[in-house]
Amino acid sequence: MRSAPFGYPGDMSATATRVVRQRGRNSGCRRVLPLWVILGGPQADSLRRLLTADLRAPYIAVSASSVDDMTLADVPGMLRLLNHADALITEHLPSGYRGLPVGLGDLLPHLRPGIPVVTFPRISYAGLHPFHVGRDPVAGLSDPPMVPYHDLRSVAVAAGRMSPESARDLVPPAQVIREFAAWQLLRMRRNEALTDCSIASSVRGAGLGAVHTVDRPGNLLLLRIAQDIQRALDVDITAVDPGTLLLGQCRGPVEPQVAEALGVEAPTSDRWSVNGRNLTIRRVQRAHVRWYHRHPDVLKAVLAAEAPRMEMLGLL
Repeated sequence: MRSAPFGYPGDMSATATRVVRQRGRNSGCRRVLPLWVILGGPQADSLRRLLTADLRAPYIAVSASSVDDMTLADVPGMLRLLNHADALITEHLPSGYRGLPVGLGDLLPHLRPGIPVVTFPRISYAGLHPFHVGRDPVAGLSDPPMVPYHDLRSVAVAAGRMSPESARDLVPPAQVIREFAAWQLLRMRRNEALTDCSIASSVRGAGLGAVHTVDRPGNLLLLRIAQDIQRALDVDITAVDPGTLLLGQCRGPVEPQVAEALGVEAPTSDRWSVNGRNLTIRRVQRAHVRWYHRHPDVLKAVLAAEAPRMEMLGLL
């Protein structure tokens, strides 16, 4: 009988030790279940939860620390875990990601010969939130207060390009909203073409549930990845929606005009939701504009990176 799946308890070496000991205890049983190691950003542990929802699953799955938060101190434990892996499920990351050996090319030499590797994309889709910009772990910039996302309308206000009222009232033409969403889907398709999972085709049908924020997918897209992983590893498709939001601790508001332009259901809230706390767009904007004035380096970096999008949306 298999034990309950392990998550990441905060110490990578401790996780590796627990897994190795558990497999040693199981070795006296009739069969030792294969160990699937999942590595990636914020989506990795949600995938573990989906893959291990069925206690009869013919494998044990563990997720390592998020690569966005991992430090050099975590690397030895992660590599020890890889040495025991019977399958590696990893986000498709470049070698040396954030200065750590967690890219696909970095990991392959640490696997035993013949171990299957399944890659998945990091879901990033701003079609529902065209003004929002997610955290870039590689850039190393500080996050603004209250919500860890930049709103390009607040950026334009802080840069003196428009008044707070004009920014809040700005509504791009419906055609611009649709073109931007189509460009976002094209980016998703290009990214997922490098992996073993296909997600972009499910975005439109998911409606408002596609993503909670620009980089936190909803359950439907996470479930699609989990099922693609099970297909790739040739096991029964047992991943199902758990009925609770996996990555919904922070949810960004969708503008009614955006929803209408994209032909999805009307939003039921015009506020941010952060760990159960509701925040108005006006309140977040005021806090962010003050923060940008104290962090001109971040304001400059966001303006430089997002100028084409801001011009497209009418902010420049």
